[in-house]
Amino acid sequence: MKVTCDRCQKEIETKYIDTEKGTAKCTECNHIFNCSSQLKTEIDYRRDTIELPLSIRLTKDKDLLQIVYRWLNAQLFWLIPFCICLDTVFILWYPIGFIKVESLPAQLYMMFHLIMCISLTYYCLARIVNKTVVTVSKGVFQVMDSPLPFFRNISIPLEDLDQLYSRESIHRGKKLSWSSYEVHAILKSERDMRLVAGLNTAQQALYIEQVVEDYLEIRDRPVNGEIARD
Repeated sequence: MKVTCDRCQKEIETKYIDTEKGTAKCTECNHIFNCSSQLKTEIDYRRDTIELPLSIRLTKDKDLLQIVYRWLNAQLFWLIPFCICLDTVFILWYPIGFIKVESLPAQLYMMFHLIMCISLTYYCLARIVNKTVVTVSKGVFQVMDSPLPFFRNISIPLEDLDQLYSRESIHRGKKLSWSSYEVHAILKSERDMRLVAGLNTAQQALYIEQVVEDYLEIRDRPVNGEIARD
């Protein structure tokens, strides 16, 4: 919830806002004013409730919120065969001399091929076995990818969280493009931090945003670059 003083424009802390009476007190200039119009604007931006997607598992009680998302998606139907072909070329063709690697450019290309094979194989394995676990507990917001490390584990004190929002990420290749979806946090320091990436649908991202904001009683509000509000 963002309310600003109509005299000095200072943002008002939540504890100094009376939502029932629609009034707020500014600690900067000691001005008490009617903020009902600002509160109404915040409430009007609330999205329609998103139902639990099949790919997400939710655990919630007063001490713990946990959201688990599996990485499996339809992309693997073409990515795994491509990965197998790429690995097969490296494993079989180089050792038998089908591809010559006597020159320096050929050796450099072989190293590049090897790096591609390892990276893509690891990515496919992660897509098959990994899950992302979002946890809110004991004053900390955590995001962890497991069992294969993916260098995205995050831990944020709840007192630093200001707002969550969802956005679309568009990926473009030479002949095709596709979209994935992400959940971001805006910290009170105004830093933007990506929390969850690679989601298949907008509903998955919006559901995670909705559940976390409801649990932490964060008022939903518009953010530049977020998924469009119908």
